[in-house]
Order: sequence, then structure tokens, then C-alpha cells
Amino acid sequence: MEKEIEDLIADWNTNTYKLSSKNIWGVSKKSPLELMDFCLKIHTKVDKKKLLISLNEDTEFFTEKIFELEIFIKTLEHYYHSDITNFDNKRNYKYLNEERSYVDIVFERKLEYKNGEIIIQNITQELINAEVVKEYKNKQYYSNEYAKFIFNQCSLNNYNSDILEEWILQYKTNVKDDARFLLLSELPSFFKVFFTLKSDIEKLEFWIKKYFVNNAFISFKEYLKIDIEKYGEEIINVFRNLYYKKNLKSYNSKLKKSINSEVFIQNEIKRVKELINNKPTYDFSFGDKPSIYRSYKALVDGNRDFFDDFVKKDRCGEVEAIQMFIDYLENQNLKNKKHKTVREFINSDSEELFPIEIFESTKGYLKKNAQQVIICYKYKAYDACFVLLRKIIEILIIELFEKEKIEDKIIDEDGNYFMLKKLIICFQKEQKFKKIFSRNINEALPKIKKNGDLSAHNRRFIARKADIDRLRDDFRIVFEELIHCIY
Repeated sequence: MEKEIEDLIADWNTNTYKLSSKNIWGVSKKSPLELMDFCLKIHTKVDKKKLLISLNEDTEFFTEKIFELEIFIKTLEHYYHSDITNFDNKRNYKYLNEERSYVDIVFERKLEYKNGEIIIQNITQELINAEVVKEYKNKQYYSNEYAKFIFNQCSLNNYNSDILEEWILQYKTNVKDDARFLLLSELPSFFKVFFTLKSDIEKLEFWIKKYFVNNAFISFKEYLKIDIEKYGEEIINVFRNLYYKKNLKSYNSKLKKSINSEVFIQNEIKRVKELINNKPTYDFSFGDKPSIYRSYKALVDGNRDFFDDFVKKDRCGEVEAIQMFIDYLENQNLKNKKHKTVREFINSDSEELFPIEIFESTKGYLKKNAQQVIICYKYKAYDACFVLLRKIIEILIIELFEKEKIEDKIIDEDGNYFMLKKLIICFQKEQKFKKIFSRNINEALPKIKKNGDLSAHNRRFIARKADIDRLRDDFRIVFEELIHCIY
């Protein structure tokens, strides 16, 4: 008899999909009464009384004489169909005949016959894991159904890292390196950090950065437990910074590969301005994600109410980042024009005080001082020219001592470097330099200092072009020799 009951339960489980009074896709559904009648007709040797005993019912009342199929069905239905709501509502799965959505995993509510008793099949975590992985692989990709599903399952399982690792392991054995696997493999580290963050702002920023790289993370929005609307401006700021950095990174990468940086920057300004200033004939918006053009127009009109949801705040941040990027490009273009003007001015006259190429290998501040000297000479600012020449000599002597690691010889008791007069004396006395430098440099240094002092300190002295021209060769000799030894 045990075997007969087991077979009947197996047939019941096999045919439970027929349980319904409705017709679905043309399939004639059965009521629980009709289903059991169907099963009992197949298994005619089943002892109904023993079936009742296996269901823990009062067999004294249900005698053979009064036993009715309807009574048995009501009893069995109690176990299988009617009282699902009496089960633990915290369970992280649904049964076929329960109300559910596409983010739930679903099991058939099967019966088992063990130790003379009919019981409901136990849904283990192993069964749940296998079903989650199976459903995750089958969910639609284009609508991010797979992401919504997995975030819901993570929530139902309290973001348990061990369970997550098991899903990753099972998924990896069948499929590798696709978008689904990438998302799944990122979740343990994401949750580990996310749930340690204290403030809502930190959590929002961390989540948005993940979403920015992988938009499947948008599906975590429902589980944030944060009032997103409350932090509207903060969200826009995060997006603005992310898009700005992205634009800047892309720009710098392309700039390095460009042949002519000036032309490239001008073309980039034109391209980016056209991106948001020229409204297209057709607005290719999808759902709640408005095009960047309408977003920009709303911003220009001062309408921030338009950005009332998360995706629109994303659009808003993107547009503001482009505005910031345009400002940056125009600033770079302006700098280029200034540098170009300086270069053109320096190179416009064949009569130069000294070739600027002498300073090509030096540090930036020395190059700028050298450019200023040349400009002062061209603009006939001869006193300024002498003062700057004096300054350059002072810098070069100090850097020479520093390079030889003997700078302590030119520092006073207060830790300050000597003035130029004493620097020149120390330079001329230093034994290391006597074999390196020519006699000309020792003769030129005092002359340069003398004229520099006059232009800086003597109110009646006015430097003239002839004063500088007399020392033109001296400047060049001193600069070239010192720079050659330092760099």
C-alpha cells in the first residue's frame, strides 16, 4: 500500500499544472476535485482510509461507509492549495498558485510521502540557489530584467555574501565574461562597502559611481531606503563631476594623439557646442530619459523642476558637465592664443638678445624668466631687462651649488641664500668650478651684476639699448656655460 500511495502522490505532483478552473492558452484546466478523481481512477488500489491517516486526519469520523471523495479532496487541498498564506511569509520564493511578479522565483508545491505521512516538499537553500541562477540566465537583457531580478533576490536573502558567492560559482561554471556575470561578480564587494557607509550622501555617491560605469545598478534604486528627491542637487553634482572627468579624460587622450593641438582644441569646442546648441529635427528620447537637447533647453530657461526623477538628474548633470567642459576648452584655447602671441612676438624679430633655445632643457620658471627678458628688450623696457637678467644669474648660481650638493656654502646663519654679490664671490672661489668654467664667465658675472644693481636701485640711472647690447655676448656665455653644467 505504501508504494501505491507514493505513486498516487507522484501523479498528483506531475499533474498539478492542471489545477485551475480557467482555460489558459487553450489547455483545459482541472479543479482540485477533478484532479484527485483523475489520480484515483489511475490508482484504484489505494486505500482511502490509509490516505486519510497519512494526512493526520481523524479516521474515526471518516469511516469507509461515509467517506466521500469531496471530503478527501478538501483535506488534501488544505495541505496543497488553500492555506499557503499560513506558511512563513518571510520565505524568499513563491508557489505557482500565489500572486507573484517576474522578479520572484517560483516552485511547484509538491507533496512527498515519507514515513507513512504526506508532507509538503522542503524547499532548501540549494534548490533556491539553483533556481536563482537558472532564472538569472534566462531573464531578458535589453530591459535590465536580469538586474532587477538579482537585486530583488539579494534583498530577499539579506545580501548574504556566502549565498552570493554560491550564485557566482554556479553561474561561472556555465557562462563566463558576459554582462550578467560582470554584474553578479561585482555585487559582493559593492554590498560590503555600501552597508558600511554611514551617511545617505556617501551611499548615494558610491552607488551612482557604480551606476555610472554599469547602468544595471539602476535596479538597486528600490532597495536604497534613501529619499532620492531630498538629495536632488547632490545627485546632480555627483553626475556633473563624473561626466566632467570622463570628458576631460577623453579629451586629454585625443589631445596627445593630435598633430596640431590648437586646431584640435578649436574643433573640439565646435563639436561640443553643436552637441547641445543645435536642437535636432527629431527628438530621439526613450521613455523617461529625455534627450540632452531638451534637458539643456530646460536648464537655460531656468527650469529645474523638469529634472524630477533620477534619470533626468543624470541628464541634468551631463549637460552641466558639458557646459563646464566648454568653459575649460575655451580657457585652453585662450591660453594657446596667448602663448602663440608670445612665441610669435619673440620670433618676430631676427635681432634677439639671446636665443630662447638656450633655456629649452631648463625648468619652467627659468624659461618664463628668459621669455620675459626677451619681451622686455623688444619693448625697450631696458631697466626691467637688466633686473631680470640679474635674477636669472642668481637662480643659476644657486641651482649649480645645489646640484653639486654644496649649497651650505652659500647659506647664511638664518638659512637664507646669499645676495648676488656674495654668490659671485663664492662661485669664483669654489675650487670645483675653476677647472670647469672659462675665464670669460668670471669676467662677465660682475658686469651683469653691476648693471642689474643700477637698474634696480639707482633712481637716476636709466638703462639704454646700448648698455644691454654691450653685454649681449656676456649674457650668452654665462647662460650657456651654467645651464650646460646644471642640466
